[in-house]
Amino acid sequence: MDPFFQVIKELPTNQNHWTAVGIDGMLTGQKAVMREGTILYQTEGLPAKVQELLKAQLREQPEAEQPKPRQPAAEQTKLRQPSAEQPEAEQPKSGLPDGPLKSRQPKPGLLETPYGRLFTEILGTGKKLILCGGGHVSAATLSVAKMLEFHITVLEDRPEFARAAEMAGADRVVCADFSQGMASVETDSDTYVVVMTRGHRHDLDCLQQVLKKDYAYLGMMGSRSRVKKVKEQLLAEGFDAEKIQGLHAPIGLSISAVTPAEIAVSIMAEVIQEKNRNRRQEAYEKEVAEWLFGKKNVTKKNSVGDGTEKEVFENGIFRQEGKAVLATIIARKGSAPRQAGTKMLVFFDGSSIGTIGGGCMEAEVKSLARHMLAAYKEACRSGNLREKEKELRYRTCFVDMTALDAEEEGMVCGGTLEIFLEVL
Repeated sequence: MDPFFQVIKELPTNQNHWTAVGIDGMLTGQKAVMREGTILYQTEGLPAKVQELLKAQLREQPEAEQPKPRQPAAEQTKLRQPSAEQPEAEQPKSGLPDGPLKSRQPKPGLLETPYGRLFTEILGTGKKLILCGGGHVSAATLSVAKMLEFHITVLEDRPEFARAAEMAGADRVVCADFSQGMASVETDSDTYVVVMTRGHRHDLDCLQQVLKKDYAYLGMMGSRSRVKKVKEQLLAEGFDAEKIQGLHAPIGLSISAVTPAEIAVSIMAEVIQEKNRNRRQEAYEKEVAEWLFGKKNVTKKNSVGDGTEKEVFENGIFRQEGKAVLATIIARKGSAPRQAGTKMLVFFDGSSIGTIGGGCMEAEVKSLARHMLAAYKEACRSGNLREKEKELRYRTCFVDMTALDAEEEGMVCGGTLEIFLEVL
């Protein structure tokens, strides 16, 4: 396994970490793993001034925004590699540049330096949902959250409702007094808490504990009058006014929801909105992570002759060097379907894990990935890999698609993507 992925696999899951991958210039293929201004792992040759830049970026933690492709969108839909008209980042002409190294975009996403560009992203700790209460709306919310692949904890003081939550697929069920139960549950900046107990007193018990903790989102179900009373009492007890002001209550997006299932959709829609507003997406989606980090029973999508796709279960037999290309969206512009950081694995037979948007665009990226694998294998066979490894292993391509072109190519979105491909 690549040491970079081995380090990520062994990181503690209760802390946020960042990664940086060199995209072009002298930094092509360079990698680092960081936490709170400290570099935990780096490939040999990462310039000291780039290390300083990364540490400074983590200390500042500026507001995130979607990185944009370096190359402007073209008039026609096509995939292409950088040409003379789209030069890679300039390299220092002699040795290291003098003076302090400054970034023109010190934030998650593309980071430009005189040595080339880096793509940085937050690994996060995995999205977690805590449901305080196990009633009908909680059961519906649990169902929606499972589909969205949240790790779900349910707090409930009634044994029969706790058992129902366990049977419905909650990852953890705490059957205890609400105050004690909430005090026992660990939270972090990737935790989303939904309070929907059967009574005002139990809501307060949960909120009094949650407000002492870290969390990404806190919402409470209830009427406006009930919400007002709860907020007033929390303020009177001395809790942070800013945190109380940030309480999402009444909970959920305003979609005139009536049934438990509709209310659950409105709640999880608000949770997703908050998560994506703060760019708290996971760097490696579940199935991609399972393959990269050595787990078994990974689902591959295998393209067949009629253009459809079927799912095939594998047992890790394809895990060897030169067997896959990792395609990562590093920048987007317009209404492209997936965000920067989205990843897809492509194998020599054309099968894949994950998606970067589907349609003809994805098919072209897969085709390029397969050509990269073929060239890499040929270089290994002929003994020429060492002298051409960087050229053969890493590549950047652009996908430009106007809304009209996208419709003609079978896609519902237009926009521009820049994609980094790496042979693993």
